[in-house]
Amino acid sequence: LFRIIKIVYENSKDNVKIQKGFLSNISLVSGFFQNPNFIKSKFISLINRKTLYEKLANKKLDLLRKKNTKVYFIHYRSKDFKSWPHKNYPAILPQKWFYKCLKLFPYKFNSLILLSDNPSEFKINLNKKIVKKKNSTLIDFFIMINSDGGIISPSTFSWWASYINKLDNKDNLILAPKYWAGHIRKKTIPKNIETLKFKYINVLKREYKNLV
Repeated sequence: LFRIIKIVYENSKDNVKIQKGFLSNISLVSGFFQNPNFIKSKFISLINRKTLYEKLANKKLDLLRKKNTKVYFIHYRSKDFKSWPHKNYPAILPQKWFYKCLKLFPYKFNSLILLSDNPSEFKINLNKKIVKKKNSTLIDFFIMINSDGGIISPSTFSWWASYINKLDNKDNLILAPKYWAGHIRKKTIPKNIETLKFKYINVLKREYKNLV
């Protein structure tokens, strides 16, 4: 199989490698690819931007934009992040950090979309109208791509959507946790994750109190 089709993978040093196969039009992609090196493999061209999911996402955004000029998102990942990458140093972000990040946006807005695997858990009162709707994963993905900016959890899912968002609109603001999934230990996890397209905000020790 591995000699018949093309294989795109990450090696142990987080470098993207391509193993050519006899059938060049069929590719097996393996890895998380949370690093800009993957862009060089032209993987971005494999993402279908003309799907029903993107049309539905844009329809939801257009409804909000009728009343407001800008729509932003929060991606709050909760369930599996309470024990990953380690139960003593989980990747879940404190909600106070999101609240702090919202204050860093340099413009006023009225529409905020919460995208989460556990939206009912997000309790911070932002004094803004938050849209909490259960969408399919792909609709959430395209909402992030086509929003006017946002705040992300340290996940592959939001990393890719936000990276594409910045490719489409270089002036959009994307805020991410400094050290990514290693924000508690202050050690970047995984390596090579940081990109100049995002603005990284440190998570302060006092913000971890009452994490959820």
